[in-house]
Amino acid sequence: MRFWMGIGLLGVVGVQMAVIPPTVADATPTIVIAGVGDHTIPGHLHMPWPSGIQAAETVPRLGWIGGQWHGPQVARAIGSLASLMTAWLVVEAHPLGLAASDPKLRMTVADQALYYSDRARLESVMPVKAGARLSERKLLEGLLILSASNVATMLGRWVAGTSKAFARQMNQEAASLRLTHTHYHGPVGLSPSTVSTVADQVRLAEKVMQEPVLAKMSGMTRMILPGGSMAYNYNDQLGRTGIFGVAAGSSADDGASFIWAAHATLGGQIHTIYGGVIGVTATGPQLQRAFNDGRNLILAATKEVKWHDLWAAGQRVGQLWPQPQSSVPLAVVHSVRILGWPTMPYHVRFIANPKALRNQPLPKDTEIGVLTVTYGRQVIRDPVVTESLMAKPPMFRNFSRF
Repeated sequence: MRFWMGIGLLGVVGVQMAVIPPTVADATPTIVIAGVGDHTIPGHLHMPWPSGIQAAETVPRLGWIGGQWHGPQVARAIGSLASLMTAWLVVEAHPLGLAASDPKLRMTVADQALYYSDRARLESVMPVKAGARLSERKLLEGLLILSASNVATMLGRWVAGTSKAFARQMNQEAASLRLTHTHYHGPVGLSPSTVSTVADQVRLAEKVMQEPVLAKMSGMTRMILPGGSMAYNYNDQLGRTGIFGVAAGSSADDGASFIWAAHATLGGQIHTIYGGVIGVTATGPQLQRAFNDGRNLILAATKEVKWHDLWAAGQRVGQLWPQPQSSVPLAVVHSVRILGWPTMPYHVRFIANPKALRNQPLPKDTEIGVLTVTYGRQVIRDPVVTESLMAKPPMFRNFSRF
């Protein structure tokens, strides 16, 4: 799709000099370029945003598909998604490599009692036994794969001394990451005062997935528990629809939530998509409903995100007027297209090169400026050149009396 947007005056470029008597005057070149300003990719966006549920999807470096998030515009309880922040702070305090050895924590009688009490409340737990030595890595697996409440509490106390002190760290980190709608009551996340939005949690998931150890753990389909038995990730979508992380959870009070990272083919190229749904309630298996919503949004993105042509190589985009009676056509050098979806905003700007106009005549293909296209965090620059020779303005004498 080529386009020719409304003509806009970019400005006057050049220098005018006069000597009296006599005077040699050069006409001031005027540049007019088509297409500068703010625009959106034309068309209608068709995304299956679930009704009454917070949902969001983003393509790094491109932005949020269809806006920051959809559904209720208020923070709500997030339950076990709090494990993302807990894991992030643990690794910040005690960094881990993918293969390096890691600290081991000796389980106490209090840790064992915590396991039994959380289990009695039907919370998700990882079994621990007093006297056992569990590695930081194993505990993080229990946190991210099982959303184990007892592990979250133990790790919070290990980092900050108490759950209350750890909650302060969580909220300080949320503020530093600009998660402006997020508040944590503690490392577990079961309190109704632990709230966030899907946009904040997707942003946090992007940070978590930049940490190799956490990215690997969130993509594990299963883990070996202390004692040797096997446990499986609640996120059973791993490996499906390109999903390779990050977290899922469900409770009767908070509904189901699903935050994902997925590889998807967009415009013939493999990209990473992050997205999420929060607060899915349904009769029957609500977590499965959240998974279905996630898959539908990923598949829709592969159809909606395409390449859009802005202009072709050599396309005329403006005029240069060295004199009132003549003009020189201007053209771009390269074809330019952007990857995006209908309604995605982008900005076109022209930056003139005054130095190019100082020496006249100007040969054909002289670069007199650059068209810059900005969309998301992407920037494309394309030179604008003269299509023909711009002759030197004629000299004339202007005699004046003092």
